[in-house]
Amino acid sequence: FALKLFTNKLKAVSADSSNDELATVFTEKTVKLFFYLIASGGELISEHNKEFFPTPNSYQTKLRCCAGLQALKLSCIPFFNDFIKPSDVITLINIVEDESLPVRKEFIDHLKNYISKESISIKFLPLIFFTAYEPDVELKTSTKTWINYTFGKTSFRKNTTFERALPRLIHAIAHHPDIVERLEVEGDPYLEALTTAVDYLVFYFDSIAIQENFSLLYYLAERVKNYRDLTIDVNDNNDYQQSETEPCARMYVIGELAQMILLAIKEKKGWQHSAYPGKLNLPADLFTPFSTIEEAQASFKSYLPEKYTEKLQMNIRAKVARNLHSSQTQKQKIQKRMLDNENHEVSNKKRKQTKKAEPETSDDDSESDNAYVPGTKTRTKRSDRTKLKKSLRERKKVDYRDEDDDDDDDDE
Repeated sequence: FALKLFTNKLKAVSADSSNDELATVFTEKTVKLFFYLIASGGELISEHNKEFFPTPNSYQTKLRCCAGLQALKLSCIPFFNDFIKPSDVITLINIVEDESLPVRKEFIDHLKNYISKESISIKFLPLIFFTAYEPDVELKTSTKTWINYTFGKTSFRKNTTFERALPRLIHAIAHHPDIVERLEVEGDPYLEALTTAVDYLVFYFDSIAIQENFSLLYYLAERVKNYRDLTIDVNDNNDYQQSETEPCARMYVIGELAQMILLAIKEKKGWQHSAYPGKLNLPADLFTPFSTIEEAQASFKSYLPEKYTEKLQMNIRAKVARNLHSSQTQKQKIQKRMLDNENHEVSNKKRKQTKKAEPETSDDDSESDNAYVPGTKTRTKRSDRTKLKKSLRERKKVDYRDEDDDDDDDDE
């Protein structure tokens, strides 16, 4: 209730906060509290407080879920966009991949709702694609269905909303905590980090890549290497760097993976590849132009280690082929279901026509049903009644027209 109260207070003062120093400080500290709760997993108590540490797990779950939802609510108000940094958006990945299914589901449902209404910034759209590792089949399926439906909406197609989210997704993957930690280690951990990045990108491209937007997607993946990562502090030794002139190597590696996946999809589907005719700038809150010629020249080389290239290509081709097969199988199932329905309708029509024709070509048995037989009056009527009920059951399975019901009533 306190977190919700903070949100309502911020929404109330947002209109007058631009020139109010006190309101600005309150906003900064409240937003910081929300993302601290998310990053800490909902833990409020210091570990040095032996009496009350830790917070019970149920309360931690509720606190981080509520903090994530309040952050989304604030994100729908343009005034607060400047207070929510790119690093905060990366922190929200923790909620998308939370250990609690109710937390993940509620957060993703709210996020999808805000995106559908176009009431939230595009910088939150990449969060949806971090459901690539969602263990709950129902939630992952519903999310994939939502992506396909929303991507097909006229406004999203016209504004290329999902396509323009690719540079942000590449940047988010490059700063994902799991990716960052393992890219700092050579050998298997490094390869595992790249494989994880491939899974996120394959999920994204499998959802939105089509022949019409292929050139744009490839252009954006390629364009990443023409910029420097604005969120990296060159002097920060905690960031993965190859040299002082290459502080963005991690992001460039993810961009190269995106290009490899797109080329694999193009080859598998037989698409045409032409150069994108336009020129687009990448998001200014994440990317900045090179400051020196040396940095610009360094971006033209390959950052993906050659010793991992062959394994990654095999992995990518296998995943692309599996997704394509799954998609085709799904389409075949739908077509088969439609064909079965059509055959069933034709069969029902033929059966109905046969039943209608039976009274005109009645045999001795049908005549005896309508005739009066002395000494067997009760037995014959019971037989008539049984056959009539059976006929009604069969008709109701295939035909609900009122005129047939009237005919049956007349016969009875």
